[in-house]
Amino acid sequence: MANRTTVTPELLQALVNRGIAARDTGRGRPIEELLRTTDSLRGQESQRLRTWFSMNGIQPSKDLADELGSSLLCGNLEKVKDDFAKRVSEFVRSGRPEEEARSEAVLELYNLRWGPTRIPIYNVILAGRVLARWYYEQQMAVTRWLVYEAKVPVDGKDISGAETIHHAIGCAPTLEIEFAQMLYDAGGNVNQRDRYGCTAMHEAMQIQDGLSAEAVRRNKTALEWYLAHGGNLDIRGNDGKSVRDLVKHSWNLWSHAGDRLAMADLVSIVDLEDARRRQLGKKCCSFCGRLPEGMVRLMACAQCHSARYCSAPRRCQAGDWPRHKAACKKASNTSKTR
Repeated sequence: MANRTTVTPELLQALVNRGIAARDTGRGRPIEELLRTTDSLRGQESQRLRTWFSMNGIQPSKDLADELGSSLLCGNLEKVKDDFAKRVSEFVRSGRPEEEARSEAVLELYNLRWGPTRIPIYNVILAGRVLARWYYEQQMAVTRWLVYEAKVPVDGKDISGAETIHHAIGCAPTLEIEFAQMLYDAGGNVNQRDRYGCTAMHEAMQIQDGLSAEAVRRNKTALEWYLAHGGNLDIRGNDGKSVRDLVKHSWNLWSHAGDRLAMADLVSIVDLEDARRRQLGKKCCSFCGRLPEGMVRLMACAQCHSARYCSAPRRCQAGDWPRHKAACKKASNTSKTR
């Protein structure tokens, strides 16, 4: 009896990448130039970097061979602390005051990158959540220390322009809610857009395995968490597609061949969010859907006075401007002619 190859999402993705590479027209800048830049991408250039990125993942034995990298991967908190202390001491010896030396050491950690995709410090820990999951408690302890004690910023980006929170809730290949919550509490932005113009949910809603109810439920959990933390369904990637569009596409793709009940539950999350926002009306932010809390207030758009946005430090008005600007200018012109 012939051996059968088990078809996994990873194998499917590898086959897709191979097909994409074969169809590369050569238009646009070569991958070498895309790797040197940080600008927004679309079309063939976007697909070229996506394919390269998925084919050049982190290899611990090569890319995390340094002591700090391996300590982050396995959650060795004492070695991470020692590394930080040594950096502070070096700056003190160079004549910096203690507080300034500490700030410089934090900046060094923030600017460190590993591997061909240049992942930042928190991404190394996230890689450990996949490659060395048995160190879960230790990895979370290191994350807590970096976030709350060292106070290393969480908005470092990899070569695709994505922050770590993007990958933590993107379900490719894992969903790390507790980890993402720590990043969010430290200022992580769920609506942050990568070089393709996409949020984490653009990735998560491109469902690879609609046959598995468990996999679809994981994507549903990601979408619920994203929306509960100010996620927006209507941000369009550089290809013009929104998260809402991708949910509809996944339903059309998998509702007959996949687990229909699980897919229906996923789609219902969008309907519930729309209903919630309609009920709240102008009491919630037009972009993130959150209510004002703490020092955050709702501010009317200065031009149309119709949309309501969260005040700083949230960046809701800037995030919504690509969608809102046409309606805003129309409303503003209408009010001027009255």
